[in-house]
Amino acid sequence: MHTWSSDASVTARPITDEIRQERLANRFLAMIPTHLRSHQGTQEVEPTAKHVEQSQEPQPLPVAAEEARKQLLTRSKAHAQARRTKQVERLAELLEAPTDTAEFYVPSSHPQTPRVTVRLTPPAPKREGPDWAACHAEAVLADLEARGFFLSAGAKLVYRELHRLGVGYCQEQRYGMIPTTVTFHLPQVLLGVLVEYTPRHLRRSILNELEAAELIDCGAQASRVDGVNKWNGSLWCVKLLPGTVTPFLRAEDWEHQWRDFQRDLKAGRTAKKLMSYLESEKAKLEEIFRACLCWAVNPGEIEHPLILDRTCEEAVQDVVYALPSLAELEKKAEAVGKLASALAAGFHDQHSRRWYCSLIWAALKAEKEGRGGLNALANAIQRVFVDQREWAELRNPAALLAARLSAA
Repeated sequence: MHTWSSDASVTARPITDEIRQERLANRFLAMIPTHLRSHQGTQEVEPTAKHVEQSQEPQPLPVAAEEARKQLLTRSKAHAQARRTKQVERLAELLEAPTDTAEFYVPSSHPQTPRVTVRLTPPAPKREGPDWAACHAEAVLADLEARGFFLSAGAKLVYRELHRLGVGYCQEQRYGMIPTTVTFHLPQVLLGVLVEYTPRHLRRSILNELEAAELIDCGAQASRVDGVNKWNGSLWCVKLLPGTVTPFLRAEDWEHQWRDFQRDLKAGRTAKKLMSYLESEKAKLEEIFRACLCWAVNPGEIEHPLILDRTCEEAVQDVVYALPSLAELEKKAEAVGKLASALAAGFHDQHSRRWYCSLIWAALKAEKEGRGGLNALANAIQRVFVDQREWAELRNPAALLAARLSAA
């Protein structure tokens, strides 16, 4: 094998096939990194002028890969630790910021994402009902005397009871605010029992005095019974708050059917029957007031245990318990009327008593056909009753019941 000489004067040896193959092999070896070359059976190639020496000794491929992996792992841990430190600092800033307005933004590692701002608004306070305890008849009487009107002791007594009935009526009807005036139905004979005056004395002196002072507006209402007009009771529009508002009965109040007088007469639901019961039981004034209030809420209702001992909401629960056994009763018509009156009073929808009767009769028909109508109706009423107690904004439970029954 020929050797090269560094002396320029030495004559170059002739290029043979062996020399050409050796140069070609050295050229390919120069293209391979030093640490990837195999030291067995390979001749070292002299580094050229452009070759940059490695800062460390060549290593085999598995060793180099392991070192590269360790370097990447160390770098990843360092980045993770830096991000964690920034998150802890940001959390501390958010905890110290005000609670009503706090800004959350994406870390700077993602500059292409726009900033997102979230505003935290505290929940609105629960709306409370009107302060019925602050609605006193004495405030109205004091305002009246300040304007130069003075009432007799009897007129003041009657007005206080009418004012108390009006406030109780609004509470039972779940009014969202205290109205200046309220209208309800009540026979004069029941009011006379409550204030211990005869209806004749009420008509001739006291009621005229209250109307002249613009505290009430009242009048008898008639209903058609078997082609004849008969008095079914009286309408009362009572002033509840002091001021210059004058109570008056509107045309809609006179045209409204407050009770089914013809059916009440056939069933014996009259004011005279209620008066005889109160006199026989020697009822106290508070029991008489409760009876008058239940009549105002649901005209024609004289079921004594219900109106004297049970509230309207408790009456709805009694209806739920009594409905499944209604098919076993012999006198179903009277029981249906009682249950419908209780539902009308409990759901504050006394004008829909006929609709409740038809609802119960339809459930009885479905029960006879084997479709379980009474249990289904009892379950629907129970659901609406629970919603009425837990849902303060529910204004019309009867409409909710009708919607659920129609959907079912």
